Amino acid sequence: MRIGHGKLPTRSTTLSPRLLSPKSVLALAATLILSSPAFGAPQIPAASHFEKQVKPILAKYCADCHADGAKKGGVDFDELKADHSLLEIPGLWYAVLKNTRAGVMPPEKKEKPTAEEQKILEQWIKYDAFGIDKKNPDPGRVTVRRLNRVEYSNTIRDLMGVEFSAETEFPPDDTGYGFDNIGDVLSLSPMLLEKYLDAAKSIFTEAVPVVAKVMPEKIISGKSFHKISETTNTTATANNRQGANSNRRDTFLGLNYYETTEATNTFKIDTAGAYKLVLNLTTKGAFDYDPGRCRVTFKLDGKEMFQKEYGWYDTKNFQFTFDQNWEAGEHQMYIKVEGLTSPDQRINALEMRIADTKIQGPMDQKYWTRPKNYERFFPSDAPASVEGKRKYATQILRTFMTKAFRRPVDEKNVDRFVSLAESIYTQPGKNFESGIAHSMIAVLASPRFLFRLEDVEAGSSPNATVANVDEYSLASRLSYFLWSTMPDDELFRLAQRGELRKLMTGQVKRMLDD
Repeated sequence: MRIGHGKLPTRSTTLSPRLLSPKSVLALAATLILSSPAFGAPQIPAASHFEKQVKPILAKYCADCHADGAKKGGVDFDELKADHSLLEIPGLWYAVLKNTRAGVMPPEKKEKPTAEEQKILEQWIKYDAFGIDKKNPDPGRVTVRRLNRVEYSNTIRDLMGVEFSAETEFPPDDTGYGFDNIGDVLSLSPMLLEKYLDAAKSIFTEAVPVVAKVMPEKIISGKSFHKISETTNTTATANNRQGANSNRRDTFLGLNYYETTEATNTFKIDTAGAYKLVLNLTTKGAFDYDPGRCRVTFKLDGKEMFQKEYGWYDTKNFQFTFDQNWEAGEHQMYIKVEGLTSPDQRINALEMRIADTKIQGPMDQKYWTRPKNYERFFPSDAPASVEGKRKYATQILRTFMTKAFRRPVDEKNVDRFVSLAESIYTQPGKNFESGIAHSMIAVLASPRFLFRLEDVEAGSSPNATVANVDEYSLASRLSYFLWSTMPDDELFRLAQRGELRKLMTGQVKRMLDD
């Protein structure tokens, strides 16, 4: 893959993905191609090739609609002359190339050119009519591309290990020619920039731990509670069949206000010690008032922890926290919902939901564990010394920046981000992890992450107008073209060794098979 730089190329065109009629293409293509100096002078070889090779093909397949007096679409091949005037109608040849290659012309049920005839036609248009140098084709210029919403979401997933919905958090991407990854139209508004900053903060809040150890926590979903007995009213049950609890995929357990229902859950504690149990309940009713009332009783290991009455709420959350000293072994939670209102008074669906229960502990710090994703960002504990911390921060941030920027980073840039992290974790009350997370937020807000910056191959002449892109740029082009995400480890390794270009065919097959 090559990239043009320096002056703008004179024969670069942007091809629309839509199939256009010859007449509609003429005005567009003429402005893009006709101004090239190559079209201004007679080129006898092109005219000679046309007369011997192309004209018989046009006469065989196109004359019914575009010759012998027929001018469908405003195209008349009768007036074509075998001289330099052939090169002054590039819009026509662009339409011929596009429509014959796509099989749109000749029309359906008409005889079509053979593969060999199509190749002759295409080669004359590209190399004679358009003047493309087949030995040294001009790739044109490349506009720096911003990651679109799909690419941003996928890159965050692969880089950070969390899901981020850019399609709901960011405004729609601008489109050009029916695509939303055209560099020339992917603008960056002030509002989008603010959203990138907000997104970076929320992503790191979810993905990057800011402490080295956390209290163990086990979450028990409300759906895992089992009903042990219930006294149901037929009318109430029938009326509630369309209530919110009908969705089997929900993780909560819904208990009807107009029924008396008991439910339990038995869980196991492996280590004796001090624990904290957090019970989350949610009332769910319709927007309109309902007269239903219920009494909720909650017990732990047979001991009553609370008993409360509840009335109508549209939606309201209740949280209860209990400190417990438990022995190792099995323990039981029990909840009972008693209907206090006659089912005859029921107006709408109304229920008490067990959302979930969190069991936190043991509280003794010797039992605390690494938080989720800690090893993904921090291979080990931070050293105690100032110099050791800075060296460790440099290692972490260099690795992260290389992945985020999709290429190696220079020491000057690494030092800037390390200094930023150091300015945070050296503050009173701050720790090493929070400083690193702060610098990582800045990395995600950097243009080097948000845009796909490219460089030319090492050793390219600084005065050359055309040069190969380097291996890291090639890796990004392949990855975002085929996967819409950042390069994986194998592409990075091959780019680092300078072997991606020569092994590109095998890598394309591997990526397509993924």
